[in-house]
Amino acid sequence: MKQPKNSLTIHLYRRDEVLASLRWAIITKNYTETAFWGLELYDSNMEEDALDMLSTLWFTQIGFGSFKTLEKIRDIDLTDRDSWVGYLISAWTRVKTHDSTAFYLLLRGASEPTTWAPTFAHTKEYTSIAEAFEDCLNRGKIQEAWLLARAMDSSEQWPVLENVAAGLGRTHELNILREKLGDCEARAAAHVLVTLDESLWKAAMNDLDTRELPVELSAAIQDWDTEDSPRKRRVFKIRSEAILFITQRSSLPMNLSCQADLMDGLLANLKESSYWSAVLENFMAGDKWLSDDSKEDFYDTFFPDDIPDEWSEADREKSHGRGLGREYMAGQQRFLDTLFKRSTTLGLWHRKEIKMDFEELEIQEYYTNKYKDCKATLEALMPIKPVKKTFDIL
Repeated sequence: MKQPKNSLTIHLYRRDEVLASLRWAIITKNYTETAFWGLELYDSNMEEDALDMLSTLWFTQIGFGSFKTLEKIRDIDLTDRDSWVGYLISAWTRVKTHDSTAFYLLLRGASEPTTWAPTFAHTKEYTSIAEAFEDCLNRGKIQEAWLLARAMDSSEQWPVLENVAAGLGRTHELNILREKLGDCEARAAAHVLVTLDESLWKAAMNDLDTRELPVELSAAIQDWDTEDSPRKRRVFKIRSEAILFITQRSSLPMNLSCQADLMDGLLANLKESSYWSAVLENFMAGDKWLSDDSKEDFYDTFFPDDIPDEWSEADREKSHGRGLGREYMAGQQRFLDTLFKRSTTLGLWHRKEIKMDFEELEIQEYYTNKYKDCKATLEALMPIKPVKKTFDIL
């Protein structure tokens, strides 16, 4: 079951920040923190949230650096804690190549003006948008195909994508994209799927690295599991670079912190947490403790050393530090820059081409709102005559 966005985890981190930290640990190939944050989510019964985050991570950053990570994303045995950690390490942290091409296409198409018109060289006369679209896919002109597709309904695109995928023997993989991603994301990924050359395709289909966990990591996990103090069990501090743009604290002013959540507001926040609210059912009835003894038993059992408002400020800041003070658009641009610099985009990435406000509309709405204007622009150009590149000798 998915948890509320800022539900507290078992060791009193914010759910959205733990998910962001797991994402960051994976893309920076930090085995130890991947295991730590993965276990924090697992022990808080937030595995489904983690799996959803991994699907998003695959689309935005892993991509066809490893298709197997997406293919096997729901195959993991969630009843086996050790397998969960091994899966995160082998299937995600050890992926060597990260590819954000599909994500780039999604952003580029949403930010490109509706007046865009094709200028690329081609030998065929295009009598319809669908004809131009299919020709671009067959020729590997992925960016042009995606911009043309903005003028086509989803139901018009899929038959063409299916036809091209079938010719390449990639129908099974196309169906996996449709099963595991949203429609808009699946179509962007499908564009990459049907235009990858054989060498890149072969690399994308490599099996996962299933070596055992490093000995030092297994020892660290054992140490974490034998620690009884909730305060000491909070080994890692939330990294500022991990939560940029994708968490609430990113835009919180730098002179403010979230420490109140662990102090006067602790009990209220525990009751709002899916994990802790289930625990409190054994000690409370509604808003009241079953008895004074029940209240004492709860704190003695789960906070045997001291409660969070008695922790040092440094201990509380591990999970509830100060805001980053990032304005929305500045945070977004920094986030995108960092993402694309840590992955490949098949030579498509140009920083200044993408400026969007994701708070205003969902990405699908960008395409829905632009569909009619894009279609009108391109239909007015039909038929599009063949275009040849010419070079002037001066």
